[in-house]
Amino acid sequence: MKSRFEREDRSPSRIAPATQAVYALAAGFAIATLALLSACRESVAPGAHAAADDAHMRAAIEERGGADKAQLLEGMRVFSQETFGGNGRTCETCHALGSGTFGLADARERYAKNPHDPLFRAIDSDDGDGKSYDRLLKYGTVRVTIALPPNVKLADDPNATAVTLFRRNLVTHDVAALDPVLMWDGRAPDLPFQAQDAIRTHMQPARAATRAELDAVAAFQKAMLFTSDDMRAYANGGAAPSLPPGRSDAEKRGREFFVAQPVDLKTGHGICAMCHGGPRLDTTTKEIERFFPPVPFVPELPPAGLAAGIRFGFTNVSAENKPGYPVRKWLLEGPGGKWTPFESPDLGIALSYTQIASLPPEFAKYPAFFFSEIFKIPSLRGVARKAPYFHDGSAATLEEAVEHYQRFLHGGFGFLQPQARIELSEQDRADIVAYLKLL
Repeated sequence: MKSRFEREDRSPSRIAPATQAVYALAAGFAIATLALLSACRESVAPGAHAAADDAHMRAAIEERGGADKAQLLEGMRVFSQETFGGNGRTCETCHALGSGTFGLADARERYAKNPHDPLFRAIDSDDGDGKSYDRLLKYGTVRVTIALPPNVKLADDPNATAVTLFRRNLVTHDVAALDPVLMWDGRAPDLPFQAQDAIRTHMQPARAATRAELDAVAAFQKAMLFTSDDMRAYANGGAAPSLPPGRSDAEKRGREFFVAQPVDLKTGHGICAMCHGGPRLDTTTKEIERFFPPVPFVPELPPAGLAAGIRFGFTNVSAENKPGYPVRKWLLEGPGGKWTPFESPDLGIALSYTQIASLPPEFAKYPAFFFSEIFKIPSLRGVARKAPYFHDGSAATLEEAVEHYQRFLHGGFGFLQPQARIELSEQDRADIVAYLKLL
């Protein structure tokens, strides 16, 4: 039930020989990240629709009542109205109340109506000068600046202490109440930290948010932002939502790819469930352990493999780099303190893995290059309203996202398990899309 509110190949030649073994762990980490980038319901425009969402949300808070009503109303005010004296953006500029994000049709409509809409600020323009926004309008990505950890360097800028990347924003709905992993690289330990980072990075504020404001906006998201009433009920102690049974023949066939079951390499049934399990369809399941058992990659460290419950995965998205983002030359610390060269537009959790509490603790002992180009597995709930997809916005539609997975699986999980190639037929791909639209 809906809520009231939605390098073409990763071949070994790209990397140093010492790094090639890495990718068994990377895939093992979670091979099927339909890293379906969040976006808003495409029809949410900055005027009437947004105002209606605000009115519905305020009414819902009033109807809910409770001792925390004042804090929730304050949180909504901060989320929807507070600019912190900055560039005019609020949280709602990029995270519509109705959907949790913004879509390409919404962005294009806003730009056509008003090129000075707060979504369009120089910091997220093509060249940083505010003259053009082709990248934002085509891929929905914004600039994100991340501090470099001690075990990662930029070979092309050795004195750098931070790096700027292009990433799609993640949907806000369900996250505060149900998701322990924040941001594509999991670097935020909690919602107040994430909110403060977003304010600093995207709003160019004249003042810092107070702790009370940060706590209020976190409480508001946790209590009020959900993809559906079923997810809201689950967050409040109700039953976990199950996979819908499917209504059409296509949906019923597509469902077989998402049912947690032994993966059939001939039909592909169960393959999506390997990394999209759990109530939110964002977590690896037990089957991942059969494909990627522990392997002693580094003799002096514990064997590394896959386990159920991991929320990160590698799916070759950065390696393909379909949008053509700048490819940086990195140096990643490896076994024995050796530095391994690596080229990529975005390293993913290699920039943050030692900070991610939800990862198995033994992973923190491994070198950075084991985690290159691995990203958060986002939820598939409400996925039809989240285009464009992946952390780089490279798939404009569900069809394009599934086509990417056809390439990934046909290549043996991005060349990581060549003996486990899966071929998705045109009918299979259409059935998967049909089922995704039902979620």
